[in-house]
Amino acid sequence: MRNVVTMCCLVLLVSSVGVFASECDPDVRAPIWINGDHEFTAENGVVGGTGTPSDPFIISGLKIDAGPCDYGIRVERTSSYFEIRDIEVSGAAKAGIYLSYTENGTVIGCRLVANWSGIVINFGSTNSVSECTFESNTDALHAYFSHDNHIAENVFTENRTALWFDACHDNTVTANGFLDNHTAVFLDLGSSGNILSRNAFFDNLHHAQAATPNQWSCDGVGNYWDTYSGLDIDKDGVGDTPYVIQVQDNEDTSPMMSDPRVID
Repeated sequence: MRNVVTMCCLVLLVSSVGVFASECDPDVRAPIWINGDHEFTAENGVVGGTGTPSDPFIISGLKIDAGPCDYGIRVERTSSYFEIRDIEVSGAAKAGIYLSYTENGTVIGCRLVANWSGIVINFGSTNSVSECTFESNTDALHAYFSHDNHIAENVFTENRTALWFDACHDNTVTANGFLDNHTAVFLDLGSSGNILSRNAFFDNLHHAQAATPNQWSCDGVGNYWDTYSGLDIDKDGVGDTPYVIQVQDNEDTSPMMSDPRVID
């Protein structure tokens, strides 16, 4: 009997807290969990789309305070095309946005603040993350066993680790800004074949760590490193000596002398 009463009290308490939160800020909604293509529904925040390349499912314009939940938006085992755009997620115990076994997903224009991980991609492929802001997360973007994803035009600021790949390959990372992070890029567990170019690294304690070779330039354009001390004698905007990431054969062969994100 005591357990029943305690459970009833907890239900009433949780319900009253939810009502109070919505009354205080009606724009804040509860976390979202989509498990399979059939769960792209209005109840799960979908505001449009049919899941095709030309008409992806859309989840947009939300503010999610995930605390103390594990995830803000959780999408698993999907192959439909979808976009998560203009979303703000904070306080997630595991990940603000969690993509697991997903294909064809786009996260664009989102703000991830003070989560354990801002975005996690787990066994994902052909997803893209662009124009997002990551601030004060433990891990801003952490990918596991993922390939052929596109990470572009994001800003990573004051995260413990900004971009972390575990056993990931053939992803592209381009035109991102990494500022004031403890570690900007960490490529681990044999991550290789990833292309990182046109990124800018400013005031990070560690710009990049990678024990296996990856490609740090593309079509003669590398990255900007504020600790690069080489010269550009021919004034072509590219440093004359490589920027060594961690070991030989893992280096930026075309380090840029200015921020490549503003080069036409």
